[in-house]
Amino acid sequence: MEDDKLSKWEDRRREYLGSAITLLLGLSSASLAFCASLLTQDSVKLGGCRTYVFLAAVFSFVVALLASLIVTFTRLHDARATADIVRKEREGMVAVYLATLRSGAHRLGTFTWRLLYIQAGAFFIGALLLLVALFLIFQSKLFP
Repeated sequence: MEDDKLSKWEDRRREYLGSAITLLLGLSSASLAFCASLLTQDSVKLGGCRTYVFLAAVFSFVVALLASLIVTFTRLHDARATADIVRKEREGMVAVYLATLRSGAHRLGTFTWRLLYIQAGAFFIGALLLLVALFLIFQSKLFP
C-alpha cells in the first residue's frame, strides 16, 4: 500500500516538473517575442541605462530559454535511462551494471533539477529587469 502511495506521488511530481518546465519555456519565449516587438515600436526610445537594462532582460530570457531546451533533453534522457534500468532488471542484469545505470540516471535527475532552478531564476531576473526597463522607457508617459 505504501508503495502505491509513493508511486502515485512520484508520478505527480514528474507531472508537475514537466508542467513547470513547459510553463517557463512558454513564458520565456513569449517574453523574448515581447522584447522583440518593443524594438519595432517608434514610441519606444532606448538609450543610456534603458538600453543596458533592456539588453540584460533579453539576455536573462535567452538564458531561461536555453535552460528550458536543455532541461527538456535531460528529462528525455533521464526517462530513457530509467526505462533501460527497468528493462535490465527484468532481464536479470548484473547488479554492478545496474548500479552504474542508476548512478547515471541519478546524475541526469540532479542536472534536471539544477537546470529547472536556473531556468526559473533566469526568467525571474529577466522579468524584473524588463519591468525596470519598461518603467524607464515609459516613465515620461506614466508621470508627465
